[in-house]
Amino acid sequence: ALARRIRDAVPTLAGLKHSGPVVEHVREFADLDLACFIGNSYLMLPGLTIGACGCVDGPLAVVPELWVAIWNAWQAGDLAGATEAQRRATEVGQAMMEFGFIEALKAAITERLGIDCGDPRLPMLPLEPEQRAAMIGRMRNLGVMDEEQRAAS
Repeated sequence: ALARRIRDAVPTLAGLKHSGPVVEHVREFADLDLACFIGNSYLMLPGLTIGACGCVDGPLAVVPELWVAIWNAWQAGDLAGATEAQRRATEVGQAMMEFGFIEALKAAITERLGIDCGDPRLPMLPLEPEQRAAMIGRMRNLGVMDEEQRAAS
């Protein structure tokens, strides 16, 4: 009801990012002709199936090609391919979460791009060198953090 009132009061409103716990709202926003981006990378494919137009979340910044694969397979009508792409993308996101989301995100982007992206803001602390090495190792084991890939990005 609130989204409908806002849409009616703001005629230039085109869409929103939905990160709330009630995923069903994605369908309701789509029914209001609002572009709705799902805010949870683990739910990109389920979100697309109920009307989301895409995804906005941190892990996409590290390895966007994993979520592009979900999108491309979905657009091609390849549900099996989209499901496999979502499985792989989720595995990478979960690996990052094991080390602390923001902390791992900063370290992974720095490693992948070869550009120092700085430390997280307090009260979060950067990963300890051993944690960073373990996280990068885990990402390499998942095939998303090797030298070839870094050079191509």
